[in-house]
Amino acid sequence: MFATRIDKNLLKSLKLLSVIEDKPINTLLEEAIQNLLIEYEKKEKEKPTTHYRIIYKDEQPSSEADKTKKKRTDK
Repeated sequence: MFATRIDKNLLKSLKLLSVIEDKPINTLLEEAIQNLLIEYEKKEKEKPTTHYRIIYKDEQPSSEADKTKKKRTDK
């Protein structure tokens, strides 16, 4: 769950785009966020470390916590 406030004129434009593109607002927001992260990732490539990584819809996030859970359930 995620909640935020958006400028009313920006929201109107987003709703109109949703109708024109026949896509849910949530889908448009996810596309915009992915594009923003990609742009930042391009800028970050020049730096030694990145503190985030884009996880696409088809991709399962893996973390140390997930590995620990698997080990506990395997017993």
